[in-house]
Amino acid sequence: MHVLVLWLMTFQEVTKPKQQSATITYGEDREIKLLVQGRSGNLVLRPAESTEGLAEVVFQQGSGYVSYDRQEQLLTWVSHKKRSLNHTSRAVERLAPTMKMDLPRHCELDLDLNLTDLGYGSLRFEDLDVKKMRFDVNYGDVDLTFPTENKSIIRDQVLIHLMIGDLEINQLGHLKAADIYINTGIGEVNVDLGPKIWIDTKLKFDHDIGSAEITLPEGTYVVVTGTSRNLEKYGFVQDGKVWKSKSHTSEFPMLTLDLHGPVGDLEIIWKTY
Repeated sequence: MHVLVLWLMTFQEVTKPKQQSATITYGEDREIKLLVQGRSGNLVLRPAESTEGLAEVVFQQGSGYVSYDRQEQLLTWVSHKKRSLNHTSRAVERLAPTMKMDLPRHCELDLDLNLTDLGYGSLRFEDLDVKKMRFDVNYGDVDLTFPTENKSIIRDQVLIHLMIGDLEINQLGHLKAADIYINTGIGEVNVDLGPKIWIDTKLKFDHDIGSAEITLPEGTYVVVTGTSRNLEKYGFVQDGKVWKSKSHTSEFPMLTLDLHGPVGDLEIIWKTY
């Protein structure tokens, strides 16, 4: 079993001018565990050009650290900014530490992100093998993109939580997760499932206040539960307590959409890719 090899470069105390970087490679064991936690930060996650990746942190007016546990194959980033009552994404973006991480292509990723404030989060899961995913943020402006088919089928629940802010998810169907829970509070939410559903998927979508837009691939068999809204104008017919897509090319795989909220505008769009 090969371990992830990580070299820390240009390390400085984070209380001084504020940059740290880490080079990431892997051998036969491709798993990378990425733990992000703390009060405030910005995060850009994207694929590297090769099987060698790089994480670069600029701490700005904040503090924190990056560490790697070789035995656990765990990369940890803890970040903070100065304590403030201003949770707007613009304020966090300006003051909080920023990590830009190019992950080695085709690595196996176990992601656990838990930040109070995320000024901006841009996570692009391309040519990666996502094994687990937990994304928990109270405030932020978040874009998640899944442009390529995931190599794994995720049986554990995928959690995406954003209490206040804007959330955009693109081509979510490529994640190939059997159980997804999107929990949002106040803000604008756009979820695009992309060109196809690869496996039977249960998507629980719970949004409180604000506009929500869900884009579905044309021809998918979709069953909607949990809502008292009339969905006829979106191409569904009622069957008891559930709504079913009026026309679909096949009943498999099936998307079960457990829809709660929002108090505000809801738009369901069928799209041909």
